[in-house]
Amino acid sequence: MNRPSLFSAVIRDPIGALDRWSGEDLGWLVPRLGALLVGTSSLYGFSVGIHHSLEQGLYSAVKMPLVFFAPALLAAPALGAVADALGLSLPPRRAAAASLLAMTRVAVVALAIAPVAWLFAEASRNYEFVALSTAGVLLVSGLFGWGLLARSPTGWATASWTSRAGMAVAAALLFGVVTAQAGWLLRPFVLRPRLEPELFQAPESDIFTEIRRRL
Repeated sequence: MNRPSLFSAVIRDPIGALDRWSGEDLGWLVPRLGALLVGTSSLYGFSVGIHHSLEQGLYSAVKMPLVFFAPALLAAPALGAVADALGLSLPPRRAAAASLLAMTRVAVVALAIAPVAWLFAEASRNYEFVALSTAGVLLVSGLFGWGLLARSPTGWATASWTSRAGMAVAAALLFGVVTAQAGWLLRPFVLRPRLEPELFQAPESDIFTEIRRRL
């Protein structure tokens, strides 16, 4: 499969692509999807940071792929375990392929709608407004990956509604929590004017504690 058809499959037919690729050697799949994920997430990271400074744009471009890779690496085993507990079939290889495919899909969609957040960032220097617009981009793009993860087990269409609902909730929680915490620790989203770029955030707290503290 060449690169244009790979990109097309990620966007247009992710479930069909997962059915085809889950039986492939992951040594074939990981470099191809990984390259697409790194490229799109780096460009998205650059677009998030460049309105602050060129330095921040480069920081964000380097760190953003790590934010997108973290769920694919850390949450995939748990997703497979949840599927087994719900009586669904999601072997480790298929779980890994689904996770990488889902995060690549999220990165592609985020890059596609990034100009909206960039315009908001340029038009407004209000931190809360810009942060909310960026969060909105990630939420919308995340839905494209979440839908794939929720339907990733084989036989999903014929499973009970409770199993399908449980899988949908588990995918949202697992990948949402890992992505949020990875973003908090890696800090690619520096949006406030005159704030110095920060390579890493010391793991002294978690994203949810900080949200409660600042509300």
